[in-house]
Amino acid sequence: MSKITKHKKTISSKSNPRPKKGQFGYLNYQKKTTAAKALFMLAVVIAIFLAGYLTTKTRANYFSILAVLGALPAGKQIVALIMYLRAKPIKADDYAALHQINSSPFMLYECVITSREAIFPLDCILVHKNGIFAYSSQPVDVVKAEKTISKMLETYAVAKATVKIFTTRKPFADRAAQQTDALTEEERDLCERIKTSILAASL
Repeated sequence: MSKITKHKKTISSKSNPRPKKGQFGYLNYQKKTTAAKALFMLAVVIAIFLAGYLTTKTRANYFSILAVLGALPAGKQIVALIMYLRAKPIKADDYAALHQINSSPFMLYECVITSREAIFPLDCILVHKNGIFAYSSQPVDVVKAEKTISKMLETYAVAKATVKIFTTRKPFADRAAQQTDALTEEERDLCERIKTSILAASL
């Protein structure tokens, strides 16, 4: 049994039931919870409308107004669900391999960077003092994504950082393996601020 397979089994047995943004399993968790919320809200809207219609025998009633108001948050949840369904989570094998190489708290997973121009799905992002390195197994405009993230950090007045995105796992893994040196307190603070900004811009 390979080290990665053993590591994968260890991760699987210790999987987080409620992964947060930037953690492995976040996208699948959000798909389930958002779908549940959307269905519940939609059911409530339909129930309110039917209650009003069956009671008054007309659609022109206060219940219909409540149903319309309730449809707004329900619609928002449906839009969010569509966004999550379009995003692909990182493969378990990829996560196990990358997590074994670098288990830094500044390794982020399953981040979908959103902007007005486009959406950039990134399997993994490593925030380090030497730059921001990311890997995407999905089709992505690398140049545009790098410029967007760089500009985003400057806009947030966080830092001027070098951004490099890889479309294959091995070169990213090699780069991640090189970024394991200890950080000073000032460097950790900078990485933390960059990490927070990236998560804020992610789906």
